[in-house]
Amino acid sequence: MYIIIEYMKQTICIYAFAALLLGGCKSNNELTIPTNLRTEYLTEPIGLDTSSPRFTWEYSGNEEGFKASRYEVRIGTSPDDLRPYAEGMALKPHTRYYWNVTVWDGEGRPCATSETASFETAKFDPSDWSASWITDHKDKACPSVPQVFPGRQGSEGCPCVRSICWVS
Repeated sequence: MYIIIEYMKQTICIYAFAALLLGGCKSNNELTIPTNLRTEYLTEPIGLDTSSPRFTWEYSGNEEGFKASRYEVRIGTSPDDLRPYAEGMALKPHTRYYWNVTVWDGEGRPCATSETASFETAKFDPSDWSASWITDHKDKACPSVPQVFPGRQGSEGCPCVRSICWVS
């Protein structure tokens, strides 16, 4: 009986040690995370006038001497539907885009994916511009600015949630 108990103790110790070793192994590099995402060197910019923006980021974490072996930027018009971005991919004017990035360390292990950032494109071509004067349609001799927007409703009768005015 004593031999069986000692054998069971040794077996349990071996399994516990193996579980500790295997539990400590990570297939992903969870020490480094891409942070401080910027588009054209700006955080969450609006009105970018380029259809091929530059994406930059920094790394946070405590892994000394971290070097990325590759990265993948994913982009889309919805934060829930991001697709791999390819250099020269055509972006549309007047569009809000969301993006994030995953990097791989020098050993080829993926790091944690960054949080999602966003940016908005502006008008790219002169043909994108169309304008008319903002007015209350009441010709006045005084140069006062009419208040034409307070309480304005959207096209569906819903309150306006967000509005951008492009002025040149």
